[in-house]
Amino acid sequence: MKKFACLLVLLSLLTACAAQEQEPALEPEPNPPAGEWKLLDENYMPIYEDPCDTIEFPDYDGMSREDFEAKALEQGYNSDIGPFAAWATSGIYSPSGRYLAYHSNKDCLNASSKDGFSVFLFDTETGEDRVLLSGSDGSYYIIYGWLDNETVLCQEANQEYGYMVCGVDGSIAKLDGVSEILHQNGDYIFENKGQNLKLLQIESDGGITEIAQTQVDGEQVMSCGISPDGKFVCFTVRPNWDSPDREIVLWNTVDGTKQMLTPPEMTQGENAAAISVKWQYNGFVIDFNIADTSDENGHNELWHYQNYNFNVICALEF
Repeated sequence: MKKFACLLVLLSLLTACAAQEQEPALEPEPNPPAGEWKLLDENYMPIYEDPCDTIEFPDYDGMSREDFEAKALEQGYNSDIGPFAAWATSGIYSPSGRYLAYHSNKDCLNASSKDGFSVFLFDTETGEDRVLLSGSDGSYYIIYGWLDNETVLCQEANQEYGYMVCGVDGSIAKLDGVSEILHQNGDYIFENKGQNLKLLQIESDGGITEIAQTQVDGEQVMSCGISPDGKFVCFTVRPNWDSPDREIVLWNTVDGTKQMLTPPEMTQGENAAAISVKWQYNGFVIDFNIADTSDENGHNELWHYQNYNFNVICALEF
């Protein structure tokens, strides 16, 4: 009797599986509702505060900041017309806050060229200050941003293909095949190659993985933001050279779809141009400049765009 009961159970399971296989595919769910705009600042004036201004850096090679500035002046550096002498400027903290990568040319005063610009690394825990990339040979290095707590993305600006990944351990890995990085967030980079756009992921050893690519209609991509998980990219594009207008595009890198975002209604003025885009507050913040206002210098407003999909991603991953 027990064997018979087991046989019935097995038969019912097989029948259910067969029925399940024969069921028609479900219709795809409708697209989630469009995102919402929220005004963050109706009189937005972007202010950059350099973290280098809050740090007292140690002497470099026995030279204090005062010694550096005096020596630079003697050698023809000029703070008004250039070439410029920089003890420490344009710093970017690592995600953990331990390291500060910054620009300087305090190691370039004895070089034959005044064009050199270096990348330094300051360890806030130990107080160690050292060169990551030296411009003493005339090279001009700039910082893009941190990939993680141990690696920072840099570029040799006077080279056409000069991107590299620098480790806090002093390692340097060049990126091959990357031509023009428009934006970087964590280990994701957005490459703009004409009308062909690519989202790439960088490894600490310089390896590159293509996540997605798409074509864009328009003359020039102006600004870009990337979500931390790489699933969304928001960018502005100038449709044609004859018009200053910009379009805002939201690209879903998972399914490849692109959505044109209708700008929000400005608090004043009408002809708003999207100037910059970046990821913030679980969504994209977009800086709009409005020219047709009473303010002769123009008027900027900062708006936050949040989409239903962004919430789903965060709910799943966190």
